[in-house]
Amino acid sequence: MRKLVKIPEAAVQMRISVKTTWKMVYGRKVDVVRIGRSVRIPQDAIDKLIDDGTTPARDDDSDDDSDDE
Repeated sequence: MRKLVKIPEAAVQMRISVKTTWKMVYGRKVDVVRIGRSVRIPQDAIDKLIDDGTTPARDDDSDDDSDDE
């Protein structure tokens, strides 16, 4: 069963404001499920949004330190 999250709960998970979360909903930046007048965000959509926005850490060993020789 897929978990559906209310807008305020999604905002807390993403550490952003409820207003920003609603802007993402209206701008179709995140998938939503509408049940009557209720709007829910699937947990998978929140996880994907976080994964897609994650920048991998840089490997410090790959820095060009040829000046040190």
